[in-house]
Amino acid sequence: MEKRKLLIFADWFEPGIKGGGIIRSCANVAQLLQEDFEVYVFTRNTDCNTNKVYADIKSDCWTIFDKKIHIYYCSKRNLTFFTVKKILLQIQPDTTYLNSMFSYYFTFLPLFFKKTKTIDSKIVLAPRGMLHKSALQYKYLKKRNYLSFLNTMNFFKNITFQATSEAEYDFIEKELGKQNIQKVPDLPSVKEKAIQIPIKKQRGILKCIFVSRISPEKNLIFLLELLAKVKFELKLDIVGSIDDLKYWKTCQELIQKLPQCIEVSYLGEVPYSEVKTLISQHHLFILTTLGENFGHTIYEALSVGRPVLISDQTPWQQLELQHAGWDLPLNNKKKFLEKIEDVKRMTQQEYNEWSKGASTTAKSFLESANFSGQYHALFK
Repeated sequence: MEKRKLLIFADWFEPGIKGGGIIRSCANVAQLLQEDFEVYVFTRNTDCNTNKVYADIKSDCWTIFDKKIHIYYCSKRNLTFFTVKKILLQIQPDTTYLNSMFSYYFTFLPLFFKKTKTIDSKIVLAPRGMLHKSALQYKYLKKRNYLSFLNTMNFFKNITFQATSEAEYDFIEKELGKQNIQKVPDLPSVKEKAIQIPIKKQRGILKCIFVSRISPEKNLIFLLELLAKVKFELKLDIVGSIDDLKYWKTCQELIQKLPQCIEVSYLGEVPYSEVKTLISQHHLFILTTLGENFGHTIYEALSVGRPVLISDQTPWQQLELQHAGWDLPLNNKKKFLEKIEDVKRMTQQEYNEWSKGASTTAKSFLESANFSGQYHALFK
């Protein structure tokens, strides 16, 4: 039987790391489905916010990625209206998978070619958290006008939206009205199993890690303001690309003012393959985000048995009941401080229980979600 063709449009893909969770989500879907679909990926030949072309890739032609995935790394010079049209007509996909809400080349043009009947393909659009209130507040008027135009011109007619959480389902309906929405959870890496990695924990010793892009919506400033009130020795490592230089400058100023008992190190960008190992060298993963569509780094932390301290603006809920961590409201800084101090005071035996709870939560998430079945149904 001839395989159905799946064409993935994504501004950024592996080996990129600056694009964050979108890269992980798209790569994981492509790898999951490559045996059952003929998978094609159309993407840029650079990472997010840089003009440096990836090393060891061929641009502006189809090559093979990870055994069976066909990938086209498009150069900036070649990324045009006509190239997007050519790719769609060349592949003639059964399903086209869009992974942005506001990308001209990777969302608007495929929607345009669908509306004008240039292509006859099922369209699945994953907003990737871009309709979350924390994401819409930046360039609000421009985004609002864009969404209004697409809705008024019926660009969303006969397409399927993927909501990766109940919250995202609500955001899509709130911003775009009644649409054809399927709730299918975001996909973590299914290649690696969740495992409890041991780490030495002494009462009074605490090593924390923050892994995310440095941008206002990731809310690093909130964490640094918390640490200004900590009165015991604590080490924090910050990992991630700097998306907003002005925001990072404010973070640096706050770091300079922290008490001497707080040691903060910025480790820069880290390849995805090294993230789990780095997280496992710390006792506590912290992400005080304003909103996450999924939170790949949260899952990575849980999967290596690290309790997480996160905001309640992610799909990861009721973590304390599972002894996996804490999801707290951002209007309660006192509670965040209490939990940081609780982890600091933990003995090895106490910490091991929370470590086990974290890895068990990650395992349960993988086992309870029939990812293959859900994504087959989404793209059929």
